[in-house]
Amino acid sequence: MDFHAPGFCKNEQLSALPPAELSQLRPLLTRVSWINGQGLHEAGEHIEQVFFVEQGAAAMMADTESGSSGTEVGLVGREGLVDLPVLLSPAAASFHRAVVQMPGDALRMPAPALRGSLDALPVLRGLLMAHDRSDGDNLALTQEFLSTMLAVRRSGVSVAMQALQAAGVVGQARGRVTICDRPGLEAAACGCYGRVQAFIAAAAARNPCLVDCAA
Repeated sequence: MDFHAPGFCKNEQLSALPPAELSQLRPLLTRVSWINGQGLHEAGEHIEQVFFVEQGAAAMMADTESGSSGTEVGLVGREGLVDLPVLLSPAAASFHRAVVQMPGDALRMPAPALRGSLDALPVLRGLLMAHDRSDGDNLALTQEFLSTMLAVRRSGVSVAMQALQAAGVVGQARGRVTICDRPGLEAAACGCYGRVQAFIAAAAARNPCLVDCAA
């Protein structure tokens, strides 16, 4: 899968992501083909996987009291994903039955992986902020503290830290995090962190009082 090839990703949600964030999701995505009438999940079913539609469409069907095949209440194409409730809770169940209405392709991702990837970005930025305010690369931080400080699930912090350690970006010991690759950490956090820091630095250069007053 070449995520940087022109036109590779046709889903509008994924293609709108910065390249660094899209690259993080790359190992988690599997392209699948849909056939007309294929069931994706039933109403009330625990959501195990989500689909980023690239071509075709999935209909959201609500069952009726008469017991008929149901009424279409929504249609998801390449502008979205099936199924959104997983973003609200890891225990989320689907609101409606999802059925392929137009055949095509989608990128499938395990639901826990999607939630974990959403937790990763606050962790990355939290580590960068802590590093900016430290005299060295060794930070006295626990995963529990990061979870509380960033309002991120503890399991999400753990998954993010394991991935960063495996990539050689950080090291971990009990109650301590070591920043091993600052540029790599910034790249994983996308360019927004660097842009914010550059803005602050430029503002401070124009008015040094801003730094004195903030200290």
